[in-house]
Amino acid sequence: MESGFHGRTIGSLSVTGNPKLRDDFPDNLANLTDFVPLGDFDTLEAMMSEDVAAIILEPITSVGGVRIASRKYYDSLRELCLGYGTALIFDEVQTGFGRTGEMFAGMHWGVEPDICTSAKGSAGGFPLGLVILSEAISSAPAPGEHGCTFGGGPLAMAALKANLEIIKEQNLVANAAAMELVVRDELGRIPEVKAVTGKGLLLGIELECPAKPIIRNLLEQKIIVGGCDRPGMIRLLPPLTVQPEHIKQFAEALVKALATAAQGVGA
Repeated sequence: MESGFHGRTIGSLSVTGNPKLRDDFPDNLANLTDFVPLGDFDTLEAMMSEDVAAIILEPITSVGGVRIASRKYYDSLRELCLGYGTALIFDEVQTGFGRTGEMFAGMHWGVEPDICTSAKGSAGGFPLGLVILSEAISSAPAPGEHGCTFGGGPLAMAALKANLEIIKEQNLVANAAAMELVVRDELGRIPEVKAVTGKGLLLGIELECPAKPIIRNLLEQKIIVGGCDRPGMIRLLPPLTVQPEHIKQFAEALVKALATAAQGVGA
């Protein structure tokens, strides 16, 4: 997808939409990749053939501007891939493990990909990346055709197991869904907030002013938020344990940051 981001190694850069990132490594494989806008099913369908190996997307973009398509789009993607024998790949590195109010974002639409990648939220901060495969995909490689030096490391697997138990015991997936409503309610009272996009605790806050000064001011207030490809948007990815009082604190800090930025423009 044109707004997609999949990492900074040669393979993942080759399917990352932002040309500014790819151009720093011109020997990538982007010549084998076509890019389309997220949510534009007609354009995607017109480009399809049996030569298309895979469609890869973040079901909800993050760095690309917290974009989300319609339910019909995700359903149609699944059917399109089945019709052409094409693998559907969901990059759930940022959306996985409860971040969006479901364990994986594809579950919002009942869409199961052939391949799902994840990492960030999987082991509570311990470095771990994982690939979840459908039965058809997992049975394709013969023994010895794929290997990994640190694959299945016991410490990483223990961290993953413990993290999954905590997510379940503390109902953190449900908390992410509930706190989305609190964020929307609190920020909906701020006139300078034009829209809130995303799901769960992967949210984009679209502002009426440039985001960079706001991000800097919030950092001075000891609140970390992210930027993205949309210059008027900040990204929220708070801990899944966040509570209403923390969101209210953030809203107050955002009002202060917006007022400070407005005074700077006036001066």
